Amino acid sequence: MHKIDTLDQLGISYEIRKGNYKRIVIGYYHKRSLTIKMPINMPMLKLDKFINDNIDWIKNKQPQGYFNAVKYQNGEKYLFLGKEYHLEIFASKYPQIEIIKNRLVVYSPSLDEATIKKNINIWRLKQAELVFQEILNKCFKEMNHYLSKYPILEIKKYKSRWGCCYPQRNKIIINISVVNLPIHLIEYVIYHELSHFIYLNHSKEFHNLLSKFVFDEKKIIKEISKYNPVYE
Repeated sequence: MHKIDTLDQLGISYEIRKGNYKRIVIGYYHKRSLTIKMPINMPMLKLDKFINDNIDWIKNKQPQGYFNAVKYQNGEKYLFLGKEYHLEIFASKYPQIEIIKNRLVVYSPSLDEATIKKNINIWRLKQAELVFQEILNKCFKEMNHYLSKYPILEIKKYKSRWGCCYPQRNKIIINISVVNLPIHLIEYVIYHELSHFIYLNHSKEFHNLLSKFVFDEKKIIKEISKYNPVYE
């Protein structure tokens, strides 16, 4: 994929789509990363110039909240369970990660950014398995009047959604990036998916059921919209 230095330096996540477009169109659709639509045969140098010419608009329209791509470097911030930690990276023969107060301390044989990212993602998955199972157990106990069987939990990467469910398979799938959210938002995602075991659509009955376990859903939805389903 073509790299746009101006956006990379600002930490702005973006996606380039080539198609039968007459001109370049940009926008933050669904409050996600910047989407760039451009004609198939347009030279990439023209795209770079267009971005540079419109960089003030791009910065001003950038949604507020936890949106930017993560930089896996010393001193940068990393979001985990809704709290920001400062990365502190040390050379070590054996990889290890631990949280010490407001720091996410990373020990790694290699200090290049790709290796640090890989190590943190391995750690994040292990943490997600523990956190999601614990919260799922809590939510299931509160909803067991409506649910007949404890669901299977699977963790995946999604680009645009927090989770999904397959009632016929008794399975819920949670986006790995949910572990970067505050606990009450993680609970919301799991309650939401479990409620779909009873009502498959977003009907009035669905929201009535969800409201028994999630208070002020509109406020929760507004809060979760500030976060990016792709956090890495």
